[in-house]
Amino acid sequence: MDVPPAFPGPEVSMRSHAWGQARLDRSPEERSRHGKEPEKMRFLVCAILFFCVACSAPYRDAYEALTAAQQKYQAFKETEHPDPDAVKPAILNFTKATRAYEDGEYDRAIEYAEQTTRYLENLRRTIHTRKKVEGPPPELIEGTKEVLSKIEEYLAPNLKLEAYYDRIVEETEKGNYDLAMQYLEEAQRFIKTNPRLQLTNTVILDASQAYVDKYGATIPIYASVSESGELTDKIGEVKVGTEMIFLKTRRIDKNLRYIEVSSQNRRLSGWVYSDFIRVVE
Repeated sequence: MDVPPAFPGPEVSMRSHAWGQARLDRSPEERSRHGKEPEKMRFLVCAILFFCVACSAPYRDAYEALTAAQQKYQAFKETEHPDPDAVKPAILNFTKATRAYEDGEYDRAIEYAEQTTRYLENLRRTIHTRKKVEGPPPELIEGTKEVLSKIEEYLAPNLKLEAYYDRIVEETEKGNYDLAMQYLEEAQRFIKTNPRLQLTNTVILDASQAYVDKYGATIPIYASVSESGELTDKIGEVKVGTEMIFLKTRRIDKNLRYIEVSSQNRRLSGWVYSDFIRVVE
């Protein structure tokens, strides 16, 4: 879909106007030097001037309508990735608009360009409605779970991988499944080229002096994480400074995560707040 060449409407009108005005503004002396102009010549100059002014508006409107239709089409392709057959009516209407524009039929060009825009808007609504009804594809659901599972292998936040995950979730919730799949593929490539360097981690459960003064020198261990994202079922306590084995991370959102740990003898394992974790250097 090519944008029509830049139209010279205003320049043509201004040149015609300047030429006609220069002739009309001649003084009587100049007119006498050039000879008396025939009445029909003055009429012809005025007719050309009025014609250019009258034509510039529909010429410009048609150009702008074609440009808007093309921009709409390009944006639609980039965000929706439609089936080629689905956009054939839009391409056909735009072709008719371009031909009408080139033939000087500006009203028809505007009509076909607006039909192109309306068709794309209706097609977008149809696609989004169908996606909401059908839901995300299985490969997107499973792939998102795999990315989250990989995030949970890291003790410290892997910011780039988590950024991919957040975009996948965001676009999925919007119904932009094709875009979500693109982010998923990027995340999977990142995982493949950035394997986890440490398979096990030893951490120390630590706490600030303010915490110790208020709650004592022990840290609570919880059995599970509720669906609402809270630690539940306290199963024990360990002393501040105790070495534990890192198992995995549970990411609740960008700002909240829990860490699953186990005692060195594996007799006690559960979840703690990430604020209590200090990595052994």
